[in-house]
Amino acid sequence: MKLLVALLAALLISCGAQKGEIKKNPPVAGCIWVGGKDGGCWIKIDTLRGAFYAEIYYESRELWTKGRFKLNEGNYNRAEIIKNLSGYDGEKILLNLDGKYLAPIKE
Repeated sequence: MKLLVALLAALLISCGAQKGEIKKNPPVAGCIWVGGKDGGCWIKIDTLRGAFYAEIYYESRELWTKGRFKLNEGNYNRAEIIKNLSGYDGEKILLNLDGKYLAPIKE
């Protein structure tokens, strides 16, 4: 039993150490770091008028873009979107949800 507990503890510690994706001091409250040690961006997701409102910041904390976005297909709530953020390709917010993404709404 002690061996099993020790193995589980080692596994949990190694997973956390390998991740290395936690960044502190977001540019604004509510931003989440999406990326790794070699780069990424800060993303903040809210809801606004039946769509998602996103603010995306460079790693340097400068604003990259902001605006309303819509899910390309399906129906997910804000919490599910935030949990599955994968990145930003300069146009779409990519999600870890079988090819789904948030596309900008042209206004």
